[in-house]
Amino acid sequence: PEDARQQVYHILTAQLLPCEDVVVKLAACAVLRIFVDDWSFYEDQFEPFMHQALHHLLRIIQHCYDFDSQVQSFNVLCLILERMGTRVKPFANEIVAMIPEVWEKAQDQSLLKIQVLNAMHRMMQCLGVSSESTYNIVIPLLQYSVNPDGPESASILEDALLFLRSVLQFAVDLKPQIAELVLFVCTHMQRS
Repeated sequence: PEDARQQVYHILTAQLLPCEDVVVKLAACAVLRIFVDDWSFYEDQFEPFMHQALHHLLRIIQHCYDFDSQVQSFNVLCLILERMGTRVKPFANEIVAMIPEVWEKAQDQSLLKIQVLNAMHRMMQCLGVSSESTYNIVIPLLQYSVNPDGPESASILEDALLFLRSVLQFAVDLKPQIAELVLFVCTHMQRS
């Protein structure tokens, strides 16, 4: 029933609060993922809880230093972005603003950087042509990720290419920095 799902969303988002134990937050993430990934998921039912869920997921990602916790939170974040689509636009600045800090903390954790790239790929899909407003964060991520001489190029390239494809898909015009990224891709192709 519709009322039951909304009650569950309310309870789960409350369990993501900063005052809750990490184990409780991760359990809430796991259950929230199941509900958002369900065939019976309806965007209208979840929308009243979306901002709170996104806000608390971002806090977990930013403040949790445990790799598995960050990855699990990113998985739920990406799923919400995918399922809610353009309804996420009002919260885009909050999501995109935390990306540089998380990227910096990831250092040599390629798997965490892949999660960041996946989240940004989904964010580009949500923002569409208005994604240009995120280029100040997007372009440095892509410059690092698709650089053929980059230290993690081999491990994150596939996800970086999906992200780049989304950027190109919604680019209103081809900025010089984006054209440079396409040249990086050509270099990868020549080397393979």
